[in-house]
Amino acid sequence: MTNKKIHREYPYGIKSVMNKDGTISSYYYQNLLKVMGNQADIEYNKGDIDDSKWYLNIAKWAYNQIIIKTKDSLKQFEKLNKLEKKFEETKENDIKK
Repeated sequence: MTNKKIHREYPYGIKSVMNKDGTISSYYYQNLLKVMGNQADIEYNKGDIDDSKWYLNIAKWAYNQIIIKTKDSLKQFEKLNKLEKKFEETKENDIKK
């Protein structure tokens, strides 16, 4: 398999986080969880609820891909749950108005 073929089959950066058996390491998902969770928070603070929910869903998906949960990933997931509660509060406030 040539480098060009690998590059076409996998998105940039994926090859570096693959295990020897071809599976993606949980380190990749932990980073994805962290980055997407932070971006969801940023978008929420900007007031863009739809984009924030989109990032939140990706972060939750990444969390579900992690087989062995670390303290850091659990803490990040708690932040996601708090953000989701903010969505519900915002929705309730909009309905009341």
